[in-house]
Amino acid sequence: MGTIWLKERYAPEDRHPVTRELVPGAIPPGLYCEDLEGFRHLQRGARVRGRPFEPALSGPARYDGKAVYVATPEQAAFFRANAVQAPSPSKDGTTRMRQVAAEMQAAIAKAARNDEPPPPRVSKPFRGMNRAARRRAGA
Repeated sequence: MGTIWLKERYAPEDRHPVTRELVPGAIPPGLYCEDLEGFRHLQRGARVRGRPFEPALSGPARYDGKAVYVATPEQAAFFRANAVQAPSPSKDGTTRMRQVAAEMQAAIAKAARNDEPPPPRVSKPFRGMNRAARRRAGA
């Protein structure tokens, strides 16, 4: 399987420093497959996971709302040179996202164990209240 890169947004170097317009040759945001085999693998994976993969006759295909391209050799060289490694798991083998999910589940379980009834709603009489309303509030 080929490598797949994600470019989330235009980088500051993709824009002209004075006019802030896109420079010619700026790589648009999207998913970039290293080769056609990686593109086909992404298509098969999308079908298995039930995610929307929309092929297009003109323009890029879309996977879950993101444009999908097969990278040119120049783009592939750029992505290889600027590759970012995924964060390594912590000492106990869990990633940060799994830790956050575990913390959320613990908070939900703690809230479910809290069986205290909510405090009673107290309506205090206020100035200008008529006599019948004061009696209802006092009862």
